[in-house]
Amino acid sequence: MAGPAFPSRPRVPACPHLREWSAGAGVEFIDLFPTFFAQGAPRKAIERLYLRDDVHFSEAGHKLVADTLAALWRERIAAD
Repeated sequence: MAGPAFPSRPRVPACPHLREWSAGAGVEFIDLFPTFFAQGAPRKAIERLYLRDDVHFSEAGHKLVADTLAALWRERIAAD
């Protein structure tokens, strides 16, 4: 299996710590975990979004992050 293992029911213990750190540092925390968990069957998503036997994103994983952030920024610009 390539990349990190997604649990069948997402429990991301680091998430609250990342939120706390971000708040303390005065920076926004953008939670991409739901985006990754919504990518279908965990094994297939891992194979598609991560480099084989690595924790780094594949081209598809980077594209998913870029597309998600671009959509978020477009929504915020439109709201201004």
